[in-house]
Amino acid sequence: MSDDPKLKADLMAFLLENGWARKVSKDRRVVRFQMTNAGLDKPVNIYFTERSGEQYRDPLEIEEALTTIRQFYGIPFGELRHRVDTLAQRDSRIGLHPRDFVTSRVPDRYVVDDTIDMQVASSMVVYMRSLVEGAAVAEVELAGAFTNASVRSAKSYVEACRFGHTFRGSFGFQVECPLHEAVQFDLFGAGKPLGRKVSQRIALAMEAVTDAFLRDDVSMLTQPSLVTARMCNDLADFLEGTGVSSFNVGVAFDASLAMEVPSRNTEFEVKAASVPMLREAAERLEPLPEEQHVNVVGRVVELKAAGIPLAENDSNKRLVTIQWDADEGRRKVQLELNPQDYADAIRAHENGHHVQVKGTLVRKRKRSALTETSEFRVLD
Repeated sequence: MSDDPKLKADLMAFLLENGWARKVSKDRRVVRFQMTNAGLDKPVNIYFTERSGEQYRDPLEIEEALTTIRQFYGIPFGELRHRVDTLAQRDSRIGLHPRDFVTSRVPDRYVVDDTIDMQVASSMVVYMRSLVEGAAVAEVELAGAFTNASVRSAKSYVEACRFGHTFRGSFGFQVECPLHEAVQFDLFGAGKPLGRKVSQRIALAMEAVTDAFLRDDVSMLTQPSLVTARMCNDLADFLEGTGVSSFNVGVAFDASLAMEVPSRNTEFEVKAASVPMLREAAERLEPLPEEQHVNVVGRVVELKAAGIPLAENDSNKRLVTIQWDADEGRRKVQLELNPQDYADAIRAHENGHHVQVKGTLVRKRKRSALTETSEFRVLD
């Protein structure tokens, strides 16, 4: 099939990404990949031999694995050969484990000797992760499968992505979005891979943001099932936090997965001047709920104070963040305490004890605040 020395690793990656369970023998010499599902009479196994300390690839072992893959997925020999050979193409990851790419780039004027400010770089990493995760969660909500388990699954998709630099001469990052179900989609007409749904949503959302700004029409961002409030706020937070005047986001779709791509563009330049429109769109898409009186029970996860926080005459704020399991899900709540309650919060944090406090919940985009508090108590 191929003399590529990385073929075994590519085959292992393909099996793992397509739902085959991996198990290593006790002596760590054999790796077994096993497929079990309701449609099989018995499990299907593929074995690889691991030999440490030397470069080793057993042609017979590789050929047996390829034969099993062809039989299991019904891939003709010629098609499988093409998929394997494309793995060896320079700067290409298509083939047995196809991926879409979401790229990001700051304007060249912010780049000096192939470097940018650390704060901008770290913000780019955080934003790109949030962008992919937010798109995955939006796809779950759109499918009507909004359960805790399905949302956790959507959020975990970002953990399967890979992160890398784009190219020299400019500065940016790219996220490789794996298309786990691509083989099944191509051959059996199975559901569209989540990775492709994510990259398509990102492309359509960025296209809507740039078009809305050019036409000064916020209604283009409030169309159903297109851009979410989270996506608008995350982008606005990034632009405000970094201070960059513009930011480029691109989407490159893997050509090995035959599917119509809805967006007419591949790269989008988002202007910092679009922040007010993004904020307005977020408020229209998801208005903040009314304030409500709540009883918060949880653990202290953050303490923040200046000066001498336990001194009665110190006027600095003493802020405490509690992780609260609310009815709608886990969230962080921040409140201000007096010196005595702050001392109790420190002890609760050190010992991992739960605390309880009542107050008025004021919801914000990232963290809720508790005001008019009373009865702060350590429970454990």
